[in-house]
Amino acid sequence: MVAEPWVATLSAVSTKPERQIRFIGHYPGYEAAKQRANRAAETRVRSPYYRTARGTSLLAPQGSSTSPVVFNGPSESDTNIIPPDSQIAAGPTYLVVAVNSLLAIYDKTGVLQGSFQHLRSFFSSLGVTGDIYDPRIIYDQTDNRFILSAAEVDETSFTNGNVLVAVSQTSDPRGVWYKFAINFKGRNPSNTADTFPDFPTLGLSSSAIYISTGQFMLNAACLSNNACSFSDTWIKVIGLPELLSASSTLKITTFQNVQTAAGQSAFAIEPAVSYGTTAAEFLVAADFSTSPNTTLDLFSITTSGTPTLQAAALTVPAYALP
Repeated sequence: MVAEPWVATLSAVSTKPERQIRFIGHYPGYEAAKQRANRAAETRVRSPYYRTARGTSLLAPQGSSTSPVVFNGPSESDTNIIPPDSQIAAGPTYLVVAVNSLLAIYDKTGVLQGSFQHLRSFFSSLGVTGDIYDPRIIYDQTDNRFILSAAEVDETSFTNGNVLVAVSQTSDPRGVWYKFAINFKGRNPSNTADTFPDFPTLGLSSSAIYISTGQFMLNAACLSNNACSFSDTWIKVIGLPELLSASSTLKITTFQNVQTAAGQSAFAIEPAVSYGTTAAEFLVAADFSTSPNTTLDLFSITTSGTPTLQAAALTVPAYALP
């Protein structure tokens, strides 16, 4: 853990060429479902009945008397990572924007505070050396803190497989941040290959933050052409009081090889951001086995005592991948 001001790591955005971040996993059923969804979208766009309403604004509801504040954020010229994986969190006075692979702070009139911050620079004091990508940022309105996460993987020698977490000391993100490197390097369920974290999602309750990752196997095929195969899904429950107090010892509970209620490997689990006291943290994932589908995979984790994980199937109206 390190604690340092935002300005301590400010630097110009690196011009060093970086790899393009893309979906690299091979999860059973995902690609076929995505192809079906793309074909359906193309059909809708070609339809003469598919039109957008003219003269309407998506920025404010009709009848609203409040004019939206619109300003430019980081552009393609500021970062060459694809996709940008854009994120934004709003505090009382400031906005924090996170994209692959930089950070920015704006006030609520759109004025950039200082300059862009490269994720590598921001987390450099942790001594990590891998690629940093897939950022998430939320604002904890109960404790008045910004919470940032990002994956960090050395995909050449595989010395690191972490999710990096940073917590602002106050509601002002221009001040001190507490920074942590949380180990997500693993082995696949058959113990035949190392795994690394991809696409970490971030959730919050009054007692913990929740990070779920898809673990992918790092092997020769993965290193040579990004053909990395899905291994399993993890969820880590990380005690919030220790993060907020910059403790060097975190309380972490790890669930590996997370299964759905139907006994299948879960994938792309999204935890909720919950405010106030709740008995459980809820997490949800789409079912990629078929598309369209009428089932969501629902998970709950107890928020007091030792965390326990339960899975259920939730029946919903039919949905498909966009």
